[in-house]
Amino acid sequence: MRPLWKAATVAASLVLFGATAAAAPAPVAIGIGVTPARLEWKLPVGTREVHSDVLVFNRSSGPVDVQVSLSDVAINHSGAWQLLAAGSTPYSFPATFTPDHFMLAKNGSLKVAVTASVASLRPLFGGALIQPVATASTGVASGGIGYHVNTNLLVPLVAAPVGSSGVVEGVELSGRAAGLTVASLVEHGPIAATVAARNTSSFYERAFTTVEYSAWGHTYLTLDLPPVGTFPGTVAQSTATSVVQAPGAGTIDPSPWIGLVHVTATTHLVLLDSSASAIVQDRWVVIFPWRLGLGLLALLCGWQLIRRVRRST
Repeated sequence: MRPLWKAATVAASLVLFGATAAAAPAPVAIGIGVTPARLEWKLPVGTREVHSDVLVFNRSSGPVDVQVSLSDVAINHSGAWQLLAAGSTPYSFPATFTPDHFMLAKNGSLKVAVTASVASLRPLFGGALIQPVATASTGVASGGIGYHVNTNLLVPLVAAPVGSSGVVEGVELSGRAAGLTVASLVEHGPIAATVAARNTSSFYERAFTTVEYSAWGHTYLTLDLPPVGTFPGTVAQSTATSVVQAPGAGTIDPSPWIGLVHVTATTHLVLLDSSASAIVQDRWVVIFPWRLGLGLLALLCGWQLIRRVRRST
């Protein structure tokens, strides 16, 4: 399992309108961040309430008015997060936030308490939506110059009941292969691979995928792809490429210049620390520099023709 906690930073976009440039004050860049980037809870039998904190910090060039609200979350067919009104799904997360509206000074930070009542143990999923608020004092400056804040910073909230062994209960984690797309014949690298796995369980899962490239009997490259969230019936899709950043060497592609490459993708669908059975998909790729081959063949044919002409004269 990869670390669940990663700091996330989101910058708001600024759209200027109104007065002339001569009357405009210096624009104020708005940027807030939060850590951890997601909250997850195991719910043993007897759990009635869960608590945690998130730290919201200000990286703006001035103070920021921040609002925290609860949102339900889904994933649309394109794989993007879709925000829904709280209480609109059967797995809505009943969280409250303290405080839920506050001012952050420049370079300031504030800890927000997250609390949820979970008397009925069942899988829960939602999101803490953290947004800068455009107010009359900050959104519009004198002379008609202003900006529009357009940002959503979402911290996923996930909880599920677990047994005495810590394994998720009440949800049968499962998934199936949905395709591994790789070109069967390439002239040279890089070799791109698109991996897809379908969530066949009844709840949210995260897809963790590892892609291996092998040639001449050994694995020459292993890539751990970023996790992708998926809801029941939806497909988690991610893309790998054999191009990597090598320290001191820049961008390189370790694929052989000619040969047979075996691409293997292994996906685990995970909820908390529990995982469904591994989904393994593989494809074979032929690397053959056919343009170079045709050029060499043309040179060979030309040389043979010259030899025949010389012999006949």
